[in-house]
Amino acid sequence: VNIFSPNYLKILDSSICVDQQVNNISLNLFSNDAIRAIQFDINFPNGFVLDNSNVTGSTLLDGFEITSSSIGGNSYRFIIYSVSNSNIQAGDNTILNLPISVESSVDSGSYIFNISNVTLSNIDNQNIASEVLEIGTLTVFQDCTAPVIALTGDSTVTIELGATYTDEGATATDESGN
Repeated sequence: VNIFSPNYLKILDSSICVDQQVNNISLNLFSNDAIRAIQFDINFPNGFVLDNSNVTGSTLLDGFEITSSSIGGNSYRFIIYSVSNSNIQAGDNTILNLPISVESSVDSGSYIFNISNVTLSNIDNQNIASEVLEIGTLTVFQDCTAPVIALTGDSTVTIELGATYTDEGATATDESGN
């Protein structure tokens, strides 16, 4: 009998706009066991830029150290550990907020970040990382500016009961001027 206890990392499904400053993308830890330390690599697709100096941990990581560094190309290694007896309880919880921007060269569509070399150490310092059961996607949009809608007539209209009303209309323009 094989017993399978899923313990893995995943990016939460998110949407992001091209050329926006920074979007915090959530990285979740799904675990059935308490975790004391985590190590993993993330390869970001071309055109996705991680603001590595502003990666933040959730409150679940109070008492933990977080380090991240470039390992070449658009890949980063993350190490999360505790020198005390702190651990992350089982659950499906956000552990990191990744500040990411997208360059204008990136096409609209869905993207997957490759998370690899995952080590999830339990309270006995054993690697309990398992196969990934869910993979999150990041959906990129080129145009995220809402259209501008302007009333043609007055915003408040008084009409006598039973009278005919003709709406004066509105105009709408989007970023492209249409």
